Amino acid sequence: MFGSYAYMQRAPSAAYLHREILRRLRLLHHYDVLRCDRATSCHGLEIRVPFLDKKFIDLVVRLPATYKLMPDKMEKYMLRSAFEGWLPDEVLWRSKEGFSEALGKIDLGDIVNEHANELIADEQFAERDLLFPQRTPETKEEFWYRMLFEGIFQLHKIDSTVHTKVYRTAAWQNSEDKENLPILNTNRNAARLRRRSTGSSTLLGVA
Repeated sequence: MFGSYAYMQRAPSAAYLHREILRRLRLLHHYDVLRCDRATSCHGLEIRVPFLDKKFIDLVVRLPATYKLMPDKMEKYMLRSAFEGWLPDEVLWRSKEGFSEALGKIDLGDIVNEHANELIADEQFAERDLLFPQRTPETKEEFWYRMLFEGIFQLHKIDSTVHTKVYRTAAWQNSEDKENLPILNTNRNAARLRRRSTGSSTLLGVA
């Protein structure tokens, strides 16, 4: 919500950053929320995620994206500033660390994406609608994952349940998005989430 990932700070404009934040919120239940829910539930625990409070999300998403696109500032600068005087500086202003493959620092995702682009021929990718009419892959990386899945499980009857969407593909990395991106009013577009009984969250819509 604060645009704190390193790749987000490379957004070409505040409008692109805002769109990317909304996109990640829409997909959150497929990744971070699902992972947290499963990882804790299997140990008999139930996690609490205060930053997914509906009022908090509504407030942060309504803030102008220009307040979040600050590549010359430390990540989450706006959030950190709100806690000045409440936390020691050595805690408040220390750099964030990723819990995956050092998110935002090592572009492992870019390496995988480049490998998929070399592996999948353009002619093969052009037939993706015929090969996968349901949940059609949108990138060569997604196409590669889908091929691996089909090759191992060969369960064509459950195509509608397959999820191979690449989370990290930013909105501005698609040339069509660059050309067709509308002007966004960051004060009026707000993401609204609701909690399910399982603890996961689903985006209801954009106001």
